[in-house]
Amino acid sequence: MRARAAFSEGNHMHRSLGSRLRGKYRLVDPGELHRMRDSRAEERLRTLREVVDVMDEPAFVLRSDGVVMAANESLARLIDKDIAELSREHLDLVLGLNVNDSYRVIAALFRKDSHGPVHLNAEESPTGAVLELDASPMTLRKYDRAQFAFVRVRPDGNLADRLREMTSRLASKTLSADAIQADSHALERDIAALERLAHKDPLTGLENRGAFDKHLARVLGQALRDGDSAALIILDVDNFKVLNDTWGHDRGDECLRQLAKVLSSAARRPLDLVARVGGEEFAVILADCSLHNALAAASRIRRSIHAAALDHPYGRVTASIGVAATTPADRKDTTELYRAADRGLYEAKRSGKDRVCAGFLEDDKGESQTAG
Repeated sequence: MRARAAFSEGNHMHRSLGSRLRGKYRLVDPGELHRMRDSRAEERLRTLREVVDVMDEPAFVLRSDGVVMAANESLARLIDKDIAELSREHLDLVLGLNVNDSYRVIAALFRKDSHGPVHLNAEESPTGAVLELDASPMTLRKYDRAQFAFVRVRPDGNLADRLREMTSRLASKTLSADAIQADSHALERDIAALERLAHKDPLTGLENRGAFDKHLARVLGQALRDGDSAALIILDVDNFKVLNDTWGHDRGDECLRQLAKVLSSAARRPLDLVARVGGEEFAVILADCSLHNALAAASRIRRSIHAAALDHPYGRVTASIGVAATTPADRKDTTELYRAADRGLYEAKRSGKDRVCAGFLEDDKGESQTAG
């Protein structure tokens, strides 16, 4: 009897405590909790959109997966696109980057230890001029990893700031003739340096895609005038994504820098040129060079990569190489030569990687030429 009374009393106290707690707290199911968090995130994202809309300088909101969530009219004008094309598009489509460069930019914008803006060189930039992307990463949901970055876009600060400073001082008429001359000389040096940088790949120091395209056209034009051959080698690092995903982008970047040093030795003559033309893709232009000699040069490059013994999760870094060449009788343009070398690269990849294959120019009927 006492036991039943004690149990009844305890049960009553438990119910009483439960009643008091229910008066102060409301139980929420997990689904509703997620909806509340999503609602708060959407509200903050709407606020960010409003901020972007009223800004005079180009700006956008970027989600951590690379999707542009909002952009303003200033950005649309800068990159010459309709504002409707920008929202909910991936960054590579908005800025016209290749996929590898796009992921490099996204990683840099969201990097916690970043101490400065991300620069797009003239060839990467949608405007054809050097741009800065200055990001402020933030978390819109307190309990998870939904990261966003508020990104401002502006011309490269070094030259722009210098131009503004000089213009301001000239307007105030505080410059002497000597000071004007000194500033002019310094500005000329800055412009010359920027012009050089505009043709360089910032990661490897090699020529970039824009410089490559111009030089290939020059070499082909000279070969046509002089009745010479010209050759093109295209190289792609095998399983590079595995290296990046396994060891991180820093190791991947270092691999590309080391490969650039190996390839630089392939351009021995004044009109030869080595360029980085894509994420892990390189090209070598060989002036006055037959297909036979170009294949020999590509084989030397492949052996040099082996000798460098660069680490890779699968053992050592290797590359697949495609080669193509014009003859004095050919009247082919840069696109046709590049496609031929690319066919050789595809064949090297298809037949097992880590090898050199020739790709042949197509005749006027679209049929592949045979070797020899």
